[in-house]
Amino acid sequence: TGGRRQIWIETLPIIHDFALAGTGLGTYRMTMLVYQRTEREILFNTAHDEYLQLAAEGGMLVGIPLLLAACALIAAIARRLRDDTSSGFWIRAGAVASLAGITTQNIWEIGLRMPANGMLFAIVCAVAWEKADGRAARGVNGRDAYEADSSGASVTSAGGGVPTIEPSGSSSHACAENRPER
Repeated sequence: TGGRRQIWIETLPIIHDFALAGTGLGTYRMTMLVYQRTEREILFNTAHDEYLQLAAEGGMLVGIPLLLAACALIAAIARRLRDDTSSGFWIRAGAVASLAGITTQNIWEIGLRMPANGMLFAIVCAVAWEKADGRAARGVNGRDAYEADSSGASVTSAGGGVPTIEPSGSSSHACAENRPER
């Protein structure tokens, strides 16, 4: 077979034939049983390109929303990087470089489909996107991102401090003293 280039060439008819909805997430291997034209000594089970495989499996119904979300994330991260004058600038810049490397690598691999890689990607996105002043991001209802755990204990970030935990129904003065004023 012709390696990755041949796999990519044989993926293009799938994208053409299933442009709107794709073949379904996780169906690339089965689809290639029909679309692979080269010798079947080696069956193509992945596209060896995250973007081509996503286009083949998800079509425009998955691809367009993901592209829009990626553009919005890139714009938000670029703004945060440009406006960051904190001592954490280089950490954010390193996270951005990591994201650039991961997205470039996905031209030749499908590494984000492995759970650990996907989780690492999400963490690096969060580091790149975190507010420069270190305050916790506010949720939709205006409350801190840390709310409560399953035991009912209140977990708050108090606007930039280290998260503190108070058991439900108690008013621990030690924890309250460590919280910055709002």
